[in-house]
Amino acid sequence: MKKQNTDLYEKIKNVLIKKAEGFFYNEEILEYTTEDGKTKKVITTEDAENKTNKMESETRCEREQNKENKLTLSKKKVTTHYIPPDLLAVKMLVEIYGKKIDSGNELEKLEYQELINLKNQLIEKLKEED
Repeated sequence: MKKQNTDLYEKIKNVLIKKAEGFFYNEEILEYTTEDGKTKKVITTEDAENKTNKMESETRCEREQNKENKLTLSKKKVTTHYIPPDLLAVKMLVEIYGKKIDSGNELEKLEYQELINLKNQLIEKLKEED
């Protein structure tokens, strides 16, 4: 059960990262005609990179071919769409993972004079060890 939760969280994280960065996706429009030339079926497959959607549309077409007597592909149009970065996804990533990133950089939070004092303390410790 714990493995499934981590897999789910990893998938959610990947989706958030994808939305935060922006992404492209393809939309396919397949138009089939019968032997007499009349257009019968128009099938749209969004996200052509996703093999399951593509396979589902192809099997639907094959089923239609068996029913309708030879449907042939007459047009295939592929359109690429761009989804811009989503600021809400960026905000969620920062809220969830920002604490983990900032916790290791305590030196960045120090003032200039505090850094100089820390440097001098480290130099003195090194001198004592030698």
